[in-house]
Amino acid sequence: FLKVAGPAGRRDLRLDAALQPELLQQAGRDRRLGGLQDHVLQRPVLDVLLLVVLAVGRRRLVRLLLVGIGPELYGLPMDAVAEVARVPRARIRGVGAGAATVLRDRTVPVLRLADLLDLPPAEEARPAEEARLAVLRTGDEWAAVEVDRFAGRLDGLVRPLPGLAALPGLAGTVLTGDGRVVLVLDPDTLIGGEGAA
Repeated sequence: FLKVAGPAGRRDLRLDAALQPELLQQAGRDRRLGGLQDHVLQRPVLDVLLLVVLAVGRRRLVRLLLVGIGPELYGLPMDAVAEVARVPRARIRGVGAGAATVLRDRTVPVLRLADLLDLPPAEEARPAEEARLAVLRTGDEWAAVEVDRFAGRLDGLVRPLPGLAALPGLAGTVLTGDGRVVLVLDPDTLIGGEGAA
């Protein structure tokens, strides 16, 4: 992500276009990186590398499954996704106040992601004949989370949410390649207590 170019004796430092704006914004908020906004392109290579490490130090690289609810995208950490499945709705049965289905000889509770996130009801539409399920495993608990669509995978740096903005079920945010901000979900708190293995 760091490129050194230019004639001998001159170092032209260029940060990756996706990282540079965030690095500069971080510098404006963090006194430890004071002056970066004015001098980042003239700093020695090692200094810039150190500043980059400080800027991303609180983030972690995570592989995500992108899922959609209405127009919005959300990220599920792939290390918690056991599988994805399309299940005929006839195979999803009511169990008490909830629902469940059988996947690979295991009875798995089915939870709607929209309900878990307390999203407003979508406009009335005929449900698809098949439910799109992301099967999550956290510890000994399994749950199938129903989403509107699967939207691919993404490797990205996850930034934790500020303390006041942190909510159960949310782990942080990540930027997509086109600059879109995606909320990253925390399966442990998202499905914890909602279903049993």
